[in-house]
Amino acid sequence: MLKDVISVLLAVALLVGCATTSDETRTKTEGTALGAGAGAVAGALLGFATGGKKGAIIGAGTGVAAGGAAGYLYGTHVANRKKAFATTEAYLDALIKNAQAVNDRTDALRQEIAQLETETIQLVQRYNQRTIQRGQLTRQEQILKKKVEEGQEQLKILQVEIDNQRQALAKENQAQMKSGQTTQLLNDLQAEITRLERNKAELEKGVTGLATMPIRPSA
Repeated sequence: MLKDVISVLLAVALLVGCATTSDETRTKTEGTALGAGAGAVAGALLGFATGGKKGAIIGAGTGVAAGGAAGYLYGTHVANRKKAFATTEAYLDALIKNAQAVNDRTDALRQEIAQLETETIQLVQRYNQRTIQRGQLTRQEQILKKKVEEGQEQLKILQVEIDNQRQALAKENQAQMKSGQTTQLLNDLQAEITRLERNKAELEKGVTGLATMPIRPSA
């Protein structure tokens, strides 16, 4: 067992190292490293629990990809690199698409949380009716915990996205001359920011509800 754990930790260290040696800037490196490291550890733990050493290595690799992507979002947000775009319109369009992607992921996560709540209620009822074993509730508790952690991480991403988008919108609104297309894009960006704020509030409710959900059986 100890040798397996050591092997897993070495694999995680190697994966994280590979994920952080080719970044172009310090900000990007720090963001990606933080996300990749956290993702690798979480993935390794889950993988080890379900598939031993091999499962842990696979889980760590998946975690690096997912966590690194989240960290990359913090370090290389569109709002911080306007100079990469040829026109203001292209820049605003990129901002909108970035916000839409975060909103879409949040919508999906909220649906997953709602489904988990329904499934959990049904499981508790079935357990109380003695049609399933206690172990199924224990596994469901672990699933809920992981989804709560995922929701909390998404809330952090949402806050970063909202802050960056607000700053970008305020700066672009200060421009004296705006084309009709630019004005429309600014309105569209405001709509996505409003959606981000609404999504954040709804996700907070969902995460809180999931974290405090009474899963303990009546007997």
